[in-house]
Amino acid sequence: MLYWGHGKLRRSELDVALESRARALAGATEHDKEDGWEIELAPDFLVFAEYGFYYSIFAPDGRLLRGGGAQAHTIVSAQVGLREQGDQREFVARSPDGATVVVGASLQGLYAERRELLFLIVVAGLAVSVLGLGGGWWLARRTMAPIADLTATAAGLSASDLTQRLDVARTPRELAPLAETLNDAFDRLQTAFEQQTRFTSDASHELRTPLSVVRTQAELALKKARSLEY
Repeated sequence: MLYWGHGKLRRSELDVALESRARALAGATEHDKEDGWEIELAPDFLVFAEYGFYYSIFAPDGRLLRGGGAQAHTIVSAQVGLREQGDQREFVARSPDGATVVVGASLQGLYAERRELLFLIVVAGLAVSVLGLGGGWWLARRTMAPIADLTATAAGLSASDLTQRLDVARTPRELAPLAETLNDAFDRLQTAFEQQTRFTSDASHELRTPLSVVRTQAELALKKARSLEY
């Protein structure tokens, strides 16, 4: 869009410049019965022909009255308005006395400018793409790192070690509530596991004495002599 818009704008500016100069020359070109054709313009006005423009003024019979600039043209068409011939853009105007004024400019400079702009757009686009991909990858890693830490800590919990907790202070503000919730869940899990372990230990201790007595009595009973009838 930038390339297309720039080309349209520059061509529009060129058309305005061509038209304004051609109409000024046409308005200043007069025919006097005694002195012939004259251009009532200050010489400074015609300096524009030194900056890539050219102009030609033709009498009604097609005779070239005056020309200047990089290239003087023979009249091809007397139709008033803009026209484009090859790589040249021209504006044709008519003076009150019937003279034809042609003001034109080469489009080569405009084409070169657009090629340079296209090159800059491509280079800038590639640079922005590379920076965008690199920045996106860096931001993605930076954003996902706390989640990876949470996952690693949660995966590190085991029955033999329930003391690990998530570092809320180092967790991003957006993930802090999640970290606190997980820590609370880990606390409850550790408490429940410790209660279960303590209950198992107490039950084992309470059952050990009765079982020992039963076992002793059974062993003594088995050692006594018995009759065959018994």
